[in-house]
Amino acid sequence: MLIGDAVHAVPPHLGQGAAQASEDGVLADCVAVHEGHEEAFRRYTERRYERRKVIVESSVQPT
Repeated sequence: MLIGDAVHAVPPHLGQGAAQASEDGVLADCVAVHEGHEEAFRRYTERRYERRKVIVESSVQPT
């Protein structure tokens, strides 16, 4: 599993790389409360995908 800037690198001027990486603490929560890594990763993806997608897609939009 990739997390942080390895998965959602954004231009540094947006200041979102570190913010998105810190949100990946959600993974620890999912692992702690779900039995088995497959379920934990599935829930992690459900909780984070849309927020990451918006940030990454907007970072490549022309200004």
